[in-house]
Amino acid sequence: MAGFFGNLAYGLGRKLGPKFRKAKWLYKTMSEGSKESIKAEYELGLDLYSEVAEKLTLNSNTSFASLIKGIGTKLGSKVSDKNWKFHFYLYSDPTPNAFAIPGGFIFVADSLIDLCGTDKNQLAFILSHEMGHVVKRHCFHRTINEYAVNTLKTVPAKGKFAPVIKNAGLDFFIKNYSRKQETQADEFAVYLSYAAGFNPAAGARMMKALGDKNPARDDYMKYFSTHPPHNERIVHILSTCKRITKKRKAT
Repeated sequence: MAGFFGNLAYGLGRKLGPKFRKAKWLYKTMSEGSKESIKAEYELGLDLYSEVAEKLTLNSNTSFASLIKGIGTKLGSKVSDKNWKFHFYLYSDPTPNAFAIPGGFIFVADSLIDLCGTDKNQLAFILSHEMGHVVKRHCFHRTINEYAVNTLKTVPAKGKFAPVIKNAGLDFFIKNYSRKQETQADEFAVYLSYAAGFNPAAGARMMKALGDKNPARDDYMKYFSTHPPHNERIVHILSTCKRITKKRKAT
């Protein structure tokens, strides 16, 4: 999904250029949670949404759609900054997947819900994880960075190692940055899902299911290619759950 997202951002460069610059400027000059910067990011995300929706097959399964919206609303009520607004969408895809774009637009594949067996605790972790990307501005920066990198790749390179730096080198830095973001989003998901009354340890079960499904298939794992290894994420999720339990007992 990262490649699709990067190409989308690059293709929209001229169309959304002013809004990219406005959102980035507001983010740099104002506090992260400022109402103005969040509004600017939402306006950017709204335009991106229309483009993303055209490339996806939105699913009209009312039971699944109601399920994720209900869970998402409950989670959203526990986000401290009420300026953030979240919108949840179901789409059809045989590859279990979920992703967020700037402004709080979150997409979940129907196959991921099937994989979870409609387990509300696992779905809460998935949605919380994507909401974490939004609140921590990960998806906003990912959009800006992917756009900048793809733009840079169109500039003629000089020097013997220029092609390596432009292709493998830049991809390497993007993936490592993304891995750090994924760890942060997992931790955010533990705290948010717990605050909303869900069992965050279900996130570890979901990770195990993803890893056990068919780890040899690259297309199945495409979205998670820049994520930390599943076993590493499981350990981190469970250790974060233990910290919450200890804090609760101490209070």
